[in-house]
Amino acid sequence: GMGREDLNKVGNRYFTSKCYSLEDLENLKFYGFRGEALASIASMASILEISSRTSRIAKTFLKLFHNGKGLEVSEAELSRPSLGTTVTVYNLYHQLPVRRKCMDFTLEFERLRHKVEALSLVHPSVSFSLRNEAS
Repeated sequence: GMGREDLNKVGNRYFTSKCYSLEDLENLKFYGFRGEALASIASMASILEISSRTSRIAKTFLKLFHNGKGLEVSEAELSRPSLGTTVTVYNLYHQLPVRRKCMDFTLEFERLRHKVEALSLVHPSVSFSLRNEAS
């Protein structure tokens, strides 16, 4: 999980907690080290919700982005039962109505499902869930 300090910065362009020096670029062990993925998702979705809990503190903290704008980190009303981070995206292409209109949602969801399935096979210790609440 991420501590409150990292959660305050997460979702900002180019922020990463995975790369501290130029040498780290030669030994990449993580996805998305450039700090772009969550910032890009936040800019397209109506709401991006990131909740996280670390081993250092029993509290779960929450960071919300509303229409691309990050809100202050707060303590979550519901505590996570385990350590880790959950990212929830609502209305992914909300900010891009033309792209949303031209998409084949069934096909795109199936492609995404295959990618999540592949990641889950490579990382069996990580819990993944994918829901399409529009259908």
